[in-house]
Amino acid sequence: MHRLLIANRGEIAVRIARAAAAEGMPSVAIAAADEPSAPHLAAADAVRLLPGTGPAAYLDVAAVLAAAKAADCDLLHPGYGFLSENPALATACTEAGITFVGPPAGALDLFGDKVLARALAEKHGVPILRGTAAPVDPAAVEQLLADAGAVMLKARAGGGGRGTRLVRRGLNVAAHWEIDDVIDPADTRRWITTLTREVAAMPPSAGRVRPNVDTW
Repeated sequence: MHRLLIANRGEIAVRIARAAAAEGMPSVAIAAADEPSAPHLAAADAVRLLPGTGPAAYLDVAAVLAAAKAADCDLLHPGYGFLSENPALATACTEAGITFVGPPAGALDLFGDKVLARALAEKHGVPILRGTAAPVDPAAVEQLLADAGAVMLKARAGGGGRGTRLVRRGLNVAAHWEIDDVIDPADTRRWITTLTREVAAMPPSAGRVRPNVDTW
């Protein structure tokens, strides 16, 4: 019988554990050393504590893989966020004989680079939004901005919206070029408050939408 390690926490870990249970598959949850009583642990059949603390514990490929081996798991589900898009974990799983429940390392590596991913889409005729060709400089963005009226500056790598800036006609492109990836907690709180208000204002026809915020 397969045994699944859930390399995540919070709501997504609970959902994966429930899905595994529905298939009759035992699951193993992991947790940082400083949250031995995390709520998601109760959803799994077994628990392995990681040596690290805080979010960094879930980003330690070696520690996560060691937990999977120690728990005799032959499957590893990364959930979303954390290591889910890290090709290093997918590669480590393959080398250890553990099935990574997700895209192969090559795909993660390719789609982790927005320039390469865009080029692949173009090669195969997949419709894409207008954009600049690599390499990109402020002058190329200015030219596109003059025609489009607004552009979205995005970092070549990274996810979760980090490194994304909306620039409208008349704004200084160069001023938005250097990106500070440090997120101010006050900004996060404002985003959450705005999102909650927008969802609450949605008409019934929009369906039921529940914002999910997982905090430490």
